[in-house]
Amino acid sequence: MFKRSFVGRLALALSLGGATLGAHAAGEQYFPLQSYRVGPYAAGGTGFFGGFIDYLKYVNAGGGVNGVKLTWSECETEYVVEKGVECYERLKGGLNGAPAAATNPLSWASPTPPSTAPAPTGCR
Repeated sequence: MFKRSFVGRLALALSLGGATLGAHAAGEQYFPLQSYRVGPYAAGGTGFFGGFIDYLKYVNAGGGVNGVKLTWSECETEYVVEKGVECYERLKGGLNGAPAAATNPLSWASPTPPSTAPAPTGCR
């Protein structure tokens, strides 16, 4: 179930990112990556972020998304709240004028900045 929902969210992020591509003429869409390849959760983060970057490279090798190449930069959070917030604040502005398509904190726990956490809802 997690895999299916993640793929759906990734597809949504890519499609929404495609709507903002007219904002810059470089033909690239930027994805900031808040990774954790070191630290207490490195065992999970190393495989995921390595695979995610491989997927972005795969998409680019096939011509990108409708001819738009994907670019990214990685910021190491070590799964620490303060580093996660710092990375989010640094990367949310985009890259060279290209807005960020989506942020991918890969967690609703430790390193997720409060501004990206879901609003609490009542249980029924």
